[in-house]
Amino acid sequence: MSALKPLVYGGLASIKVERSTFPIDLTKTRLQIQGPKNDANFKEIRYGGMLHVLVRIGREEGPKALYSGILLGELWLHVR
Repeated sequence: MSALKPLVYGGLASIKVERSTFPIDLTKTRLQIQGPKNDANFKEIRYGGMLHVLVRIGREEGPKALYSGILLGELWLHVR
């Protein structure tokens, strides 16, 4: 078991990190999809910043939406 211990602990640590940073990554992605504020092609600005995205997703879609897609993220983490 001692040879597997680092592997198991590393896997558990990566899951913990993925789950704790996933909402932040989701907000970053939503901001990137929205486009820059000063570009004429992106007229509707839905979010004002990271905190605004987190609050708005929590209110409009529910807190569970902050973790939508996490299973695929965790799967990708262990496949690559």
